[in-house]
Amino acid sequence: MKQYPGSKIGEIKTSAELGYAHKRDKYIWFPCDKCGKLHWVLILHSKPSHRLCQECGRRNVGRVGDKAPFWKGGVWKEKTGYICVRIRPDDFFYPMATHKNPHGGYILEHRLVMAKYMGRNLHPWEIVHHRNHIRDDNRFENLQLELANGHNQLTRLELEIARLQKRVTLLEAENILLREESNETERVR
Repeated sequence: MKQYPGSKIGEIKTSAELGYAHKRDKYIWFPCDKCGKLHWVLILHSKPSHRLCQECGRRNVGRVGDKAPFWKGGVWKEKTGYICVRIRPDDFFYPMATHKNPHGGYILEHRLVMAKYMGRNLHPWEIVHHRNHIRDDNRFENLQLELANGHNQLTRLELEIARLQKRVTLLEAENILLREESNETERVR
């Protein structure tokens, strides 16, 4: 790639301006996270596609897990709100992992907590239900093991109970207001 000494960090150019074949791609003048060398980086989904220059990227090939430069502890939160934990292939609970590869896989933390408590791997049809419906609250006291068909029934019942409890609270408040109004009208007479 050509060097552009007049460019400023964060400057964006099209591939046509840089003389590349794909005319609609956009690139950003970006520093390497490791060595600080400035280079043009392809923008994908409104973000730089990589954070290392080619030299530093080559040095990191084969560095995975806690040896990788951007290791964050092996725990991440899905968009759905569930927490995933990295697990190694030699772990007893690895058969429950998703996204498996030679370096390990990830397992939903609430399923791992229940499996460790039970001392066995969970079957795919077994569902771990969060009693308080907070998906990242993985304390054992908040978890309940269900079969797939029972989980839907349990969730519906809990939601209906919560709806009815709110309705009872509203009706009790209405009752109190009506009593106060009737007491006031009796005092006025």
